[in-house]
Amino acid sequence: TQPASGAPSLGTHYAPRARTAPAHANNASRQCASAVLLDPGFALAGAQLAHVYGLSYWFEYDLTPERLAQMTRAAQEAARLQPELAEALLAQGYVRYFGYREYESALKLFGQARQRLPNDAEVLLTISYIKRRQGKWDEAVLLQAEALDREPHNIRLLSEYSRTLMMLHGRLDEARTVLDRALNLTPDDSTLLSFKVSIS
Repeated sequence: TQPASGAPSLGTHYAPRARTAPAHANNASRQCASAVLLDPGFALAGAQLAHVYGLSYWFEYDLTPERLAQMTRAAQEAARLQPELAEALLAQGYVRYFGYREYESALKLFGQARQRLPNDAEVLLTISYIKRRQGKWDEAVLLQAEALDREPHNIRLLSEYSRTLMMLHGRLDEARTVLDRALNLTPDDSTLLSFKVSIS
């Protein structure tokens, strides 16, 4: 269903902040949980809730069986409400990825979501993370470059692409170039500045 009147507008803006600190993850979880309470039939809210629960579990802000169970329930409910919803497929993929480190089953679900959201940079980036963990560096680079084609001014994409290039032998100059693109957009970003020093 569509969100009930008064439900917050949901989108991928919750997840990036949830990655950065426990307080942001908790805030994102509360907002998504509020949307679910306002409208239990709002599958997108449930899918997003599963995602932010998964981030808090993956980054060990809340590495408890209860958090894993919450993530799983939210993803299952989103899938029950709208099984063909791309975000519901993503939520199930996050359960496999963040919750159980089952990379191949996660990739299968993310691949199905990608078919429904072919221009979604976040989906491409998420798949690239798994490819990177699997040591499939060329695939990871191609996916991140494709994601940047979709969102060329996305700071996190630029940062991650630079990091991936840095990990590859002989591509440090490319990594620095990409990082400079990010710093041109946010010249005072302390994390990016520290990263630049580390690869200088």
